[in-house]
Amino acid sequence: FEYYQKAHVGLISYLTVSPSYRRCGIMKLIHPLAIQALTSLHNHTHYPQHQHSIKAIVAETSTIHRRDKHQSVKHIRDRHQALYALGYRHLQFPYAQPPLQIHPTTTSVPNIMLLIYCQQHTPTIPSEIPYNYVLDFFMSVFGYTNNNDT
Repeated sequence: FEYYQKAHVGLISYLTVSPSYRRCGIMKLIHPLAIQALTSLHNHTHYPQHQHSIKAIVAETSTIHRRDKHQSVKHIRDRHQALYALGYRHLQFPYAQPPLQIHPTTTSVPNIMLLIYCQQHTPTIPSEIPYNYVLDFFMSVFGYTNNNDT
């Protein structure tokens, strides 16, 4: 997982369970530990300046358009179903993962969708949460503009 301290957002990059142990409830047991670790990191990073909670936990996953020889549509849909069962909901806006390095041939990663973890029914998400997350992600790769942005 990663924590973006300017945006106050945690990213869970990968949630994996060996195929032979899937559908045994393992993810429901370990997912709260990842949430707890991100929340602790947030509190440690911002204490005592800020006394507010982490703004969001997000996850990235492939869209069905990103299938390749390693990912079938069924495999991607199964991943969507597992994330939904954990409490993630799709943030429906045009999203592409920023390039992970500065290089003339490197581009953003298309066919990725961003999900947000909702512990309870949340009818709306403030637009600054995904905006600030994407901005912080981008700056973490390409550099912050000044010392106040770290």
